[in-house]
Amino acid sequence: MDILSFIAALVSSLAWPTAVTLIALAFRKEIRALLPFLRKLKAVNRPGFPGGSLL
Repeated sequence: MDILSFIAALVSSLAWPTAVTLIALAFRKEIRALLPFLRKLKAVNRPGFPGGSLL
């Protein structure tokens, strides 16, 4: 593998994680506002609660 192929493979493998991180940073206020709802959903989706999974 020559150096150009290596750099192309490296850039290719880092593109999606970088994009996801940048999007998360850009929308961190909105994501933080949704966290209480996600915690409530997580608590309701436990075994023993209506609609909770027993597996």
